[in-house]
Amino acid sequence: MEVPQDYESYPVPPARFKSFTDANLKHLKLVRERTRTTIHEPLPEGTTQADILNDQPPESIPDFDVSVLERPRIDWILEGGRFEMFNDPWPIYEGRPTLPEPTMPDVVPRPPGVDQREALHKMLETILRGWYTVLGSLTEHLPVNDTALTPWDEDIHFMNSIGISFMNAVNSYRPLQARTSLEELLMKQLRERRAETKLIHERCDAIETNLATLRAQAQAVREQADTTRNLVVDNLHRRQPATVANPNGEATIEDVFNWAQDIELHK
Repeated sequence: MEVPQDYESYPVPPARFKSFTDANLKHLKLVRERTRTTIHEPLPEGTTQADILNDQPPESIPDFDVSVLERPRIDWILEGGRFEMFNDPWPIYEGRPTLPEPTMPDVVPRPPGVDQREALHKMLETILRGWYTVLGSLTEHLPVNDTALTPWDEDIHFMNSIGISFMNAVNSYRPLQARTSLEELLMKQLRERRAETKLIHERCDAIETNLATLRAQAQAVREQADTTRNLVVDNLHRRQPATVANPNGEATIEDVFNWAQDIELHK
């Protein structure tokens, strides 16, 4: 079962895109070269596409005018005021309407140097009240004369005018919004950099404290080692007179005994 085109995610392209084959484009090029005509230019009078392509295989010659494969004519699009895309007509949009215009009155006061925020708040309240009015108008009976304006037609026209004026006034604050957003972004970056700098300083202070503690411990160990060495030297000096060196420079049994006692004392 085929799915209707309205329910597809993307519209189906027009069937004419299948005509853009290499063979058809080759035939178009041959027609232009042999007739010495340019794009969008009609063929010479009395000349047909079949006569021009008579040396080509008959089954390869299309049954339509190959000139339709050329790009669209811009002058025709401008003259018609619209173009087609995926079988849907689209008007040519030449620019954004400006305010005020006869068909689009501007209801926002715009004197120089006047803050428009109060007017924007009032317009927002007017829009909300207008939608409630439109909902109330939809509950009324339709008029007998279809050509007459219904109550909600007038309300919707009023809402369109208010909405366009509101959007135009809000867009005038876009530069201020961009500048404020940039200032907030820069302030956020500044706060983050200050926090990172503070964290780096705290880490540096902690490292300096640890280094100072290590220096103090190393100094204490060094002082203790000096004290121990001095005690050993003093003890050896005190024992030196009691020992009699061997005239031959050899260690006696008494020297070895004293050396063993010194080691035993300093264990």
